[in-house]
Order: sequence, then C-alpha cells, then structure tokens
Amino acid sequence: MKAHQCAVLTASIAATLASCSTNEHLVLPKREPSFRPDPGFFVFTDTDLDGDNGSVEVTRNGPRFGLSDDLTQDSTWDFEAQVESSDYEFSGLPAAVSNDGTLAEDALMVRLRGGVEFPIDRRSAIEVGGLLTVGAEDGADLDDALMAGGYARYSHRVNADYTFRMGVSVQSLLEDDQPLVLPVLGHHWQIHRRLWLDLTDDSQGIGGRLNWRPQQDRNLFLDVRYQRRDFRLDDNGLLPAAVLRDERGIVSLGASWTPVDSVEVFGLIGFTPWGQIEIDDRNGTERFDEDIDPGLVFGFGGRFRL
Repeated sequence: MKAHQCAVLTASIAATLASCSTNEHLVLPKREPSFRPDPGFFVFTDTDLDGDNGSVEVTRNGPRFGLSDDLTQDSTWDFEAQVESSDYEFSGLPAAVSNDGTLAEDALMVRLRGGVEFPIDRRSAIEVGGLLTVGAEDGADLDDALMAGGYARYSHRVNADYTFRMGVSVQSLLEDDQPLVLPVLGHHWQIHRRLWLDLTDDSQGIGGRLNWRPQQDRNLFLDVRYQRRDFRLDDNGLLPAAVLRDERGIVSLGASWTPVDSVEVFGLIGFTPWGQIEIDDRNGTERFDEDIDPGLVFGFGGRFRL
C-alpha cells in the first residue's frame, strides 16, 4: 500500500473514532431541571396470615415529590421526598400482640433522599447521597423512628439503547444492629422502538418494569418488585414502642395514559406472591413473625413533570 493511501486510511479511521466519541447518542443524559409531584394510592386486599394468626389488609396513599437542577456546569443535584400514610387492618391477632385487634391503624412514613451526580467522562458518572426515613404509628416517639444512611451509584451509557446504573445503599434499621443493604438500580434498555425495560429503586420498592407502548400516548407494563416498610408502634400499646416490619413481593400489570408530555396517569392490578409481617418489642426481641398468604393488590396514581 502506498504511503499516500495509508495516510488517507489512517485519517479516515481517526475521523470515524472521533465521530463516535462525540456522538450525542452515546453521551450520558443529563438531568433536566424539574419538579415532580407524584401522588399514588394502593390497596393490599385482606389476606390470611399463616398459622391461623388472623388476616391483614393494608391501604397506602400519599405523594412523592422530586426536584433536580444544575449544581455546577457539569454536575447536578437531585432531591426526593415521599410522604406515605399506611392503614393496617388486622383481624384475629394473638392476644400477646394486640388485646383489641388493632395495630398500626395510622402509620406514617417520610422518606428523604438527596444526592449529587458528578461526571467521570461524557458517558459515565457517579452519584453519592444521603437517606433519611421516619416510620411511625400515631403516638410513637419520632426520635425513636429515625433510620439514616447513604448510597453511591455508578452510571454508564453503553450505547444508544442501553444505560447501565448500579450501586448500593446502606441504612440503619429500628431495633436491629444489622443495617439494611440494598442495590441501587437505574438500568434502561431500549429493546425495541416500542418496548423497553427499566430496573429501578423508587418509592414503591426495588424491581423491574417491562414497558410496551402500542400508541404514542398509551403504555402497558408488567412490574415486579420488592417492597419493605418499617414502623415504630404506639408508645402506649400492648407492646410499647415495638417495631412492625412489612416485606412483600409484588407482581402487577398496568396501563398508563400520557395526555400531554408533562402528565401521566396510571392504574395497576396484581398480586403479592410472598409477604411477611414481623413484630419486635422495643428490646429487639421477636414477638410475632408470620408469612402473608398470596393476595391481590390494586392502585392508581399520576406522574407530573413541571
């Protein structure tokens, strides 16, 4: 090959590589300034507890708020606050746990998360932040209902269709010396123009959602996730200042409608293939621990971007 031909070929390869490295499709998307109020309402229908220990129905409702903006020219900050009310309706509980069958009838969870994302290069970034959760029944001491921690997450834009985000969060628990360690997810895989998979950790738990968009303003989804709630109970109950832990697996089918770009409303119905209710006294001694039989769940809500 002549020297001139080699030079032309080398220049062509270099230009191609330069073009790929600056392709906007391969740049990690930057968070846009936004305010995100997202209300939701969910019902876990009356379901038996194992061991002939009664049944439980749970209603959850409340908004989630998100806010993000630029911190510097390259970095962004993001803040999320969730306020959720849970109403537990037990029946047939053992007398050692509740002498009148009531427990956690009016429980409140406030969850705060704030972080800053710093770029590593055009396609990668790292995010670090803090977590603060308060979970308490009406009448509980809020100072004894605090759970705090932090998280770190790495993001990388692999190609135009796949963004990889993975990290870990660590948070203290009520009456438990072992912290809660969970993955922090954020994968997005555009499988097809109308089909994509998201793995996320949000206000409703950790899991994945397979989305299909048959029309521009309509979306169908299959959602699978793990949800956990911890509450400090009433100081004046049969078990003063005890802790209720509620863990569930949730599988649901849903649909959403986006009448305009900034508004989405959704509804879902599904079931809980697995669940567990645990109650520990204020010293951390287990007083109640039963699995929840499979049951139905339904919900509806909205997402707004202002």
